[in-house]
Amino acid sequence: MLAPQDRSLLVSFFPPASDGGRPILSYTCEAWTVDLPSAVAANGTAAAPPVIMGGLENGRAYTVRCRAETLIGHSVWSVMSPAAVPGTERITVCF
Repeated sequence: MLAPQDRSLLVSFFPPASDGGRPILSYTCEAWTVDLPSAVAANGTAAAPPVIMGGLENGRAYTVRCRAETLIGHSVWSVMSPAAVPGTERITVCF
C-alpha cells in the first residue's frame, strides 16, 4: 500500500510468509515516475516495513517496486504498485 505524504510515499506491505531459511536483513524499494518510466526517481531501504520514499515531487505520479535482502543476496523485485501521487493526502479534522 502506498500512502501519499508531502514529497514522499510511505510504502507498507506484509513481509513474506517464508524467508527461505535466510533471515531478511532489509527491504529496498524503488520509486519510478509514471511519465518517465526509464529512470528510478528515488530509493528507500528499511529493516522492516514501512519504507519511506522521500525526495519525490508533489503532484507527480509514481509507481513502486520492492525486494528483500538477505546475507546471500536479494529476492526478485515485486510487481509494480498502482500509481500514487505525493502531496495529495487529504486530512479531515472534526471538531
